[in-house]
Amino acid sequence: MAVHPTASLLLTGSDDMTIKLWAWDKNWRHVQDSNTFASSCLDRTVKVWSLGSSQANYTLEVHDKGVNYVEYYHGSDKPYLITTGDDRTVKI
Repeated sequence: MAVHPTASLLLTGSDDMTIKLWAWDKNWRHVQDSNTFASSCLDRTVKVWSLGSSQANYTLEVHDKGVNYVEYYHGSDKPYLITTGDDRTVKI
């Protein structure tokens, strides 16, 4: 689950293998947007998505075991993805 930093949006992922974007200012309707986000998977991958697409833009194999967490870092001239995994590593 992730909350958009400036908009009234909530992104959820669930065991049924779906990722949905919800707008709480629009009575919790599922919405589409042109922004991107990343998801972590137990299949050892991180996927980068566009909110309006049902297919990932990129799939990155980043860990030897499942990926538990992914976060965008925008603190420099380009964004980075930071991940943690069941292989007890943190990767940037």
